[in-house]
Formats: sequence, C-alpha cells, structure tokens
Amino acid sequence: MLIDEEQLMELRPRCPCCRKRETRIILPNSSFNHTNQYLLHCKLTGRIHVIDDIEALLRREGVIR
Repeated sequence: MLIDEEQLMELRPRCPCCRKRETRIILPNSSFNHTNQYLLHCKLTGRIHVIDDIEALLRREGVIR
C-alpha cells in the first residue's frame, strides 16, 4: 500500500449508513480492535462497519489508483 498509517487515520471516507464524512478508520493493530480488520467508525451514529477491502475503499476515495 502506498499510504502510511498516519495518512490512513486522517482519511474521512463516506459512511455507508449516513453518507456523511464524519468518520474515522480504526487500524487492525489498535489496542482496542480485537477483530484484526480495518474498521470504519461513524462519529454521527456511533456505528462500526468492517472494511472488507481497504484498497477498494482507497480507490473509491481517490487516494490510490
């Protein structure tokens, strides 16, 4: 991947439930993430969504080609 963890955490992708960009990405190696998957946290609704394919999300957001 061509993006580092700091840049990834600053990214605000569109939320699948409310379509707003009030989100944050939770890394798999975070101490409180026991799923070992990338997670998307919606700050408006509080919902947590599993990111199935982080590279597809980055392509959709225009970060990578």
